[in-house]
Amino acid sequence: TQTSTPAPTAPATPSPATSLPTSLPTLLPSLSIAELASRRHDSSDLPTKSPADGGHHLTSMAAALQQLAVNVIKGTERLSDSERVILESIREDMKKIMGEASTDHAEDQKEVDRARDAFETCEIPTGQISGAASAIESHESTHTECRTQEQTLYNTQNDTCEFAKAASTNVKAPVCPDPLPHNASLQEMKQHVNEVRAYLQEAGQLNQSLAETKAACEGAKEQHAEQVRKCKQLQSAYEMAF
Repeated sequence: TQTSTPAPTAPATPSPATSLPTSLPTLLPSLSIAELASRRHDSSDLPTKSPADGGHHLTSMAAALQQLAVNVIKGTERLSDSERVILESIREDMKKIMGEASTDHAEDQKEVDRARDAFETCEIPTGQISGAASAIESHESTHTECRTQEQTLYNTQNDTCEFAKAASTNVKAPVCPDPLPHNASLQEMKQHVNEVRAYLQEAGQLNQSLAETKAACEGAKEQHAEQVRKCKQLQSAYEMAF
């Protein structure tokens, strides 16, 4: 007797509800697909993007992705071909963004490192700093004293020149003797000579006094001008000390 051999049965095919794309494990890690997850869940559960809560947003987004992955594995959710294409596109965009961010970070870090290295190599002995500070203080003190003397000389100049101006303006010239008559007697001639001598003496004294006050004014001006030149030099040295 022949025994009938049962026909081989075809392997069970998973239902569409439980099928999973082979590319899904590589697509799900991309954080950008939270937008897709939000399409399947209440968008009010996802935080809004803002600089203040960026960390919280990433945490919630990762949780949403994990839930999406679990739902796909369980078969309660299914990704369409168009959604897989969108996910792959997002994945590539995220790779590009992360690469650019990494490059920018590396360049910024290099700038920070260069600044740090420059600061560490900038070494000035403490003694040199103290010496420079002492030199600056010395220049400052000398310059201040010079300016004080300059002000004193300026006041002296004003007083001296004002006095000379008043003396020359309000001068009282001596009275010139009357002319000697042609028929003057010997006594009149002697008297006239004495008057002329007195006049010359008084005029000479007045002239000397005016000349002295003028010379004092000119001297005061020169002293003040010389002090100004000196103080300017000291000021330059003071400023260069910094």
